[in-house]
Amino acid sequence: MEEIVKIKEELFEEVPIATNRYVLQCAHAEYKRYLHFEEEYWRQKEGVDWFVEGDINTRLFHNLMRGRRRKLTVRWIQGLDGSWIEDEAQMASQAVQFYQAEFSHEEANVALCCIPSCEEVKQAIFNLSRTSASGPDGFPGKFYQSCWDVVGRDIFRLVEAFFNCHSLLKSITHTNLVLLPKKDTVQAFSNLRPISLSNFVDKVISRAVHDRFEKVLPSLISRNQTGFAKGMSIIENVLLAQEIVTDIRKSGKPANVVIKLGMAKAYDRVCWSFLVKVLERLGFASQFLDQIWRLLANHWYSVLFNGQSTGFFHSTRGVKQGDPLSPALFILSIEVLSRSLNALFDDSCYMGYRLPKWSFNINHLSYANDTIYLHFSREDFSSENHEGCPIFHSRRKKVFYNDHIKKEKNKLQNWKGKLLSHGGKSVLISNVLPSIPWKFRTENTMWTTFMWNKYCKKFRPTEVQWRGGSQEWKKMLDASQEETVQHLFLTGDFAKSLWRKRNDIMHGKSMSTDKVLYRINYNLHNLVRDVYPWLKEVPHDWPQLIKFLEGVRSTSSIRLVHWNYPRVGWFKCNTDGASRGNPGLSSVAFCIRDDRGDLVYASARQLQVTTNIVAEATVMRDAVIYYISHQLFPVIIESD
Repeated sequence: MEEIVKIKEELFEEVPIATNRYVLQCAHAEYKRYLHFEEEYWRQKEGVDWFVEGDINTRLFHNLMRGRRRKLTVRWIQGLDGSWIEDEAQMASQAVQFYQAEFSHEEANVALCCIPSCEEVKQAIFNLSRTSASGPDGFPGKFYQSCWDVVGRDIFRLVEAFFNCHSLLKSITHTNLVLLPKKDTVQAFSNLRPISLSNFVDKVISRAVHDRFEKVLPSLISRNQTGFAKGMSIIENVLLAQEIVTDIRKSGKPANVVIKLGMAKAYDRVCWSFLVKVLERLGFASQFLDQIWRLLANHWYSVLFNGQSTGFFHSTRGVKQGDPLSPALFILSIEVLSRSLNALFDDSCYMGYRLPKWSFNINHLSYANDTIYLHFSREDFSSENHEGCPIFHSRRKKVFYNDHIKKEKNKLQNWKGKLLSHGGKSVLISNVLPSIPWKFRTENTMWTTFMWNKYCKKFRPTEVQWRGGSQEWKKMLDASQEETVQHLFLTGDFAKSLWRKRNDIMHGKSMSTDKVLYRINYNLHNLVRDVYPWLKEVPHDWPQLIKFLEGVRSTSSIRLVHWNYPRVGWFKCNTDGASRGNPGLSSVAFCIRDDRGDLVYASARQLQVTTNIVAEATVMRDAVIYYISHQLFPVIIESD
């Protein structure tokens, strides 16, 4: 096109008439049109949208495109087996294998559908309770576990037949429904809770499927759901709900509302076809869906009414309460609601609950059939119970805990039948309550992230002072304070228990001195392990523990470090890795600056549980890979 324009210009210079002028103007217009097309092509190719319309910058776009292609080109990469690959064909093949496994359920489906081994069946039997109530056949788990050498082969053949697409007999899937009262006074059948007493052999098959299924379950359910999933705790959702509603009525805060949704008889009303559709949409193989269907659609029930078995009928919906597989299937059916609520954040018009900055987007919290919905509104909020725990925004009142206290009193009354003394009840309660899992500094969950962003910001929890907040946060700060002699020997729970034992001995009760000394040594040993987790081989004996602690010397030091500019034409890369707990949840980061100190590139990411040394080595490797792939030479690496 440029040659055509030159010819038209020469023609007009030789013969400057109106006709040649018009031809030259048409040629210039056509040439500009083609330049515009080329510029738009490279503009779209590069993705630059900030240039002024009409500027002719084709050369710039060429350079930007070449830079992007050089940046996106992978010259070497670590393969699936851990080795480094430089051949482009091998890298492309490995990429296909990696993302094919990443975006498919093939490996999980193969593991779910393959026939279990005899050892796997045995493990399923011994993982079930041996003392649980028996089903219609009258054989409890203790029989199968004690007589495994005799009946084990037959049980394995039965499980093998099920995984080979054979249906179970009615005599195996027959289940007794025992009716447990929900209230003190039963006036209607709705006041009774049906619990399934299945044959132990039927539960073995469900347990075998469940043991495989639970490995993929955490990757399928949302973080909002904490019920029946391995590694998740219901108490975290209760604590998170309490933290969220604490500031609901403070002045200056946006209008928020909390709604509790409860599902009546949720287990009994699960639609089988809906559940299978959900599993199908999640990518499970048809063979696994057939296994689930044969477990669901082959239920035959009799009702135990006043100790007598009555009736024999077939169910058409619901999952059995008491079956090992039922909780996992139920929360997957509830997952549809959870994902639908989370999808609201994609709507630009949606106004969600106002939460601290950098927290997860949260509009609901779930545990099995209970859901707390968080929304922006102008309504009022009163006290509610979530999984038996009161959730409130005002000061604590005794009336909020009445239902919980009544429930615990009923349990204490039931313990009387087991001849449990008052001291025994106290010991049982004190051992149950401290078992609440506190994972604030070790795991990344919705609750821990919310607490960090609300109270800690950029500080460590041990550096944060009490400036108001919830009672839970106040108790956590109190627990993080340094131990004192007064608390250890006078006011602490352990000291009080020792003084009670001392008083028992003084008033004639028998108490072993060795037992008291063992208890003291045990608690002091655990105290040292908690305060100084990096110490190894901490002795249990008190005199040896004192000598051990006297020999411990601090190895930490403080040194002021200045950042110096690299030489002209050089780059400097600073790396750092850190671990909470060593080993613990770790994070790494690195940044690259030029000889003027200007930032060229920075990156940060989170690792799994590992040590400080591994984190430091990992971030160095990441930095090396980056500046080699982007030709940032020469470079200096600095690390602590």
